[in-house]
Amino acid sequence: MKRKISNNNLTKVKWNGLNFSNFISLCTTNNITLHSIKRLEGGSVEFELTDKDLKILQRLDISKYNLEIVKWGGLKNILNTLIYRVGLIIGLAVSIIAMCVLNNRLFRIHVYGLTSISEQEVVDKVKDFGVGMLSSLDFDKDELENYLSSQFDFSLVSIITKGNSLIISVKEEISSLEDSYIPITADYNMVIKSINVYSGTAKVKAGDVVYIGDTLVEPYVEKGDSKVYVTPCAEITATAYFSASYNFQTSKEELIRTGEKKIVSSSVSLGKYNIISQSTNNPYEQYELEVVESNISQYFLPIIIKKTYAYEVKMSVVERNFESEKDSLITSVKKEAYNKVPSTLTVNNEDIVITDTLSGHIINVYLTCDISLRYEYHAQ
Repeated sequence: MKRKISNNNLTKVKWNGLNFSNFISLCTTNNITLHSIKRLEGGSVEFELTDKDLKILQRLDISKYNLEIVKWGGLKNILNTLIYRVGLIIGLAVSIIAMCVLNNRLFRIHVYGLTSISEQEVVDKVKDFGVGMLSSLDFDKDELENYLSSQFDFSLVSIITKGNSLIISVKEEISSLEDSYIPITADYNMVIKSINVYSGTAKVKAGDVVYIGDTLVEPYVEKGDSKVYVTPCAEITATAYFSASYNFQTSKEELIRTGEKKIVSSSVSLGKYNIISQSTNNPYEQYELEVVESNISQYFLPIIIKKTYAYEVKMSVVERNFESEKDSLITSVKKEAYNKVPSTLTVNNEDIVITDTLSGHIINVYLTCDISLRYEYHAQ
């Protein structure tokens, strides 16, 4: 019964169960030949059948056997292959026809440069002109530009097609909108390395030193004696600077406690309720106040005693040693400088400069960061 036949017209079947010998007996009784029997991992078995034997098997009661078709063979395989290839050919033909038909048709409309008018208003006017979804792109673009200019009083309209998209760039009349255009200003103290302006008028050039708030690009372009206001767009690279300093005085006047002190007020509270409080006059001309709280009971409601001490202080000249304090002061000044650097920037260079003065020393920490800024044109 087991005869191996190398034939692509055989159907491959997978059997899952516990007693394959019973299934073989069933096939033998009904003159069904199993080809290429192969036992798989997990106890499953694969075998192949001719179309004739498969039809006989399907007419038998095989409900108690777990069988599944792995690969069709015979006439059904030929039909499946033919259907697949015919479907592929039809799909390819439809795709080619669609490409030819839709290649020059409109799918999307993009409008850039709007400020006070919605994009949908412009799209509606384009449709009123006679250009809509799936319209041919072979229309008079100059005529549509003039139409939109007359409908919205645009100072400039430019229309191009890209692929299946219609791209409309406009500039609105700005007589009443000048205040709505904001110049590009410096966010940091920096030295300009390069500047490329795509919209607007540059006010700085490479090598210029600018400070926070300085104008970099004005929101207009000059046409003759008049100005046409636009949303500025530019790419700028620069070196930004951040710094901090500390003035160390060798001799410094400081208020020093003399050792004299007096309680100037006291109170006793039961929980949040103040039950006793008293105060006395402060006898010192110069003083520092210090409040001390003591919790003397944690049971039920806490009992809190609060005392305010006045410490007498006098102005004294204190001599300081720079060398002994230098390292800690530099660390403190560096921390102050780094706290000024935004988290989005990376410090490229750190420079510590100590300058001697008549009364002491000045510690300066300078940090530099290379930055690349892009101010993009955003359509409404």
